[in-house]
Amino acid sequence: ATADIAADTLFEQAGVTRVESLAELFDVATLFDLAPLPSGRRVAIVANGAGPGLLAADACGAAGLDVVALGDVTRRRLAGLVQAGAAISNPVNLDAAADPVSFEAALRVLLDDGDVDAIIAVYAPIQSGFGGAFARAFTTVGADVDTKPVLACFLGVVDAPAELRSSSGRLLTPYFAFPEPAAKALGAAVRYATWRQRPSGSEREFHDIDATSARAIVSKALSGTGDLWLDAEDAAALVASYGVTVTPGVLVRNAADAASAASSLGYPVVLKVAAGAIIDKSDRGGVQLNLRSATEVAAAYEAMENRLGDVMINAIVQSMVEPGIEAAIGVVADSRFGPVVTVGLGGMLGDLIADRAFHLLPMTAEDAARQIRSLRMAPLLSGYRGTPPADVSALEDMVLRAAAMAADIPELAELDMNPVIVTADGAIAVDIKVRLQSAPAPSDPLARHLR
Repeated sequence: ATADIAADTLFEQAGVTRVESLAELFDVATLFDLAPLPSGRRVAIVANGAGPGLLAADACGAAGLDVVALGDVTRRRLAGLVQAGAAISNPVNLDAAADPVSFEAALRVLLDDGDVDAIIAVYAPIQSGFGGAFARAFTTVGADVDTKPVLACFLGVVDAPAELRSSSGRLLTPYFAFPEPAAKALGAAVRYATWRQRPSGSEREFHDIDATSARAIVSKALSGTGDLWLDAEDAAALVASYGVTVTPGVLVRNAADAASAASSLGYPVVLKVAAGAIIDKSDRGGVQLNLRSATEVAAAYEAMENRLGDVMINAIVQSMVEPGIEAAIGVVADSRFGPVVTVGLGGMLGDLIADRAFHLLPMTAEDAARQIRSLRMAPLLSGYRGTPPADVSALEDMVLRAAAMAADIPELAELDMNPVIVTADGAIAVDIKVRLQSAPAPSDPLARHLR
């Protein structure tokens, strides 16, 4: 969770539209100023040529908009307006021979379609001086509608025609010289409209949190240093004090103890190095899976001890968890914005695919649900290609508990629960890493407010 991601997350939560250039700033501001917000992302495109319409459609797709199929009623009405051979699908191609009257009529038909949330109209100038009549058609339609944005695009014409301006020179309708900035600005309007419509929700209260035990773990760990990684036992105990379900495990210090612990837990088991200083346990050979006998466990411990040397102070033996969907939940403390809570794809593919969503505190149940739904992996949780649906509510609950921990423990610098195995029966944290640091005083008013 880099500083730029934290800023993006803050802007998204606050309804701030972030742009990439000054030109885009003016494009978006113009659209917000002159047009109503769209009620959805369904767009209709009308143009006087196939090429401009297809360019606009591609730009809409890149901006996260849907160029929807037009309904039968709309298509029949359009067929009665256009010349033979004109395309009445979406994009609507009125052909190069279209006149301003047919252009205006087509716009009005699309405005009447309840399955269309916005319109981009693209005019490619055919004859010199002919654009004024088309501009008047845009202005007339725009003046009659206050529920859907209508964006005008005159290909390659940088300065808007005078007919699109008032007597004082103010634009009367959003105007663009090319379809790409028009689609990008409309995409920003859709995102802002969606933000305005989403429920605010409320923070969930947990009555099973053992804050006293959590504080004791943190205070003891930081008594001799200002920055450290907890060992596996303390990390598991800390998150368990916040009601997070963790894999049962036993801390061991030699091969014989490991074999005994495995027998008490029941096979198969996992053996992991427990030292908090080893972050990348799998990469360094600090994890052995699916051990099925005391002999295998003892041999795995000795091999791990030889491989890791002095850092192999102890290890933890855990029960193997039933397979499920591997997720990851984490927290990173940002020095400016406070804790950033992340959820995403976990396991071996987590870093490779980088499917993650972020949120700043405070965090509501609706926020957690929305965060998980935004992931590309979300269909896996709902049941994908015959797999059973997972307990998404259990994953949401764990995200909210991580957020509660971040809010209560200012010393929490990093939390990484990865993987979290999500099945139809719940969610369980298999591997947990926690870094603590002495809590710094917030450095600026914004950080103080967010904390």
